[in-house]
Amino acid sequence: MASASFLTKSLPHRAITCLPRTPTSSHTRRRFASPRCGPADQAPVNLLTAAQERAGRRAIESSREEPLFHDPYAACLADVEQPVVDAGGDGVGYYELATRFIDEELMEAVASGGDAPLRQVVLLTDGMDTRPYRLPWPSATTVFDVSPSATHNVAVERLEAVGARIRRGCMLRHVSVELSEDGDWTDESWERNLVSVGYHGTRPSIWAMQGLQTLTAEGLKVILRCVSTLAMKDSVFLGELRCSAISDNPQASD
Repeated sequence: MASASFLTKSLPHRAITCLPRTPTSSHTRRRFASPRCGPADQAPVNLLTAAQERAGRRAIESSREEPLFHDPYAACLADVEQPVVDAGGDGVGYYELATRFIDEELMEAVASGGDAPLRQVVLLTDGMDTRPYRLPWPSATTVFDVSPSATHNVAVERLEAVGARIRRGCMLRHVSVELSEDGDWTDESWERNLVSVGYHGTRPSIWAMQGLQTLTAEGLKVILRCVSTLAMKDSVFLGELRCSAISDNPQASD
């Protein structure tokens, strides 16, 4: 497994924290500025498979006696042809740690009061993120799921079948992102699409990304440009990064 370090950047009026795909107990928050976005119709089959595998990992973690988090919807999203099986062992992987970290940061951010509480949550995901349904969002929170439609549509069908609903008094909006042929996030059109479904750049927001398996350094630059364009002062950006997203080496792996 290649190592990676936290991505932190000092930029005006923003905070950014990115959790690398290696276990770590320290995380910092700094001022930042950066991002942009885009729609999509199809995602390569391997992206769907990878998203289902991550859902399977969440289901396994949720079934433990003392789980890091509880995702009651993960099992329905896992690959139906590959039943979720706990291979045993007490080790906790980077993905599970990152999921717990992001959950806690999101809840801490929206729980803070003040004159301008965070009520806009933007999730940059693989399309199978269940946070809109499983986390206890405060009333009047709007969650924006920015993800590939092909994966998201599969998730929505399965989630509706098990009765998943966002918390009463909150709203969920999906923004489709169009991936490049190799699955990268290099299209910027989701920036205007996010605004068109109700995102307000004059209100504080928190942004979190996880599960972007094919994200490269170029795709990360696009995301950061989008976020810096849309996010106002005191907004927060955090998430999980692949080693290849912070390396010029295309062979870098997680």
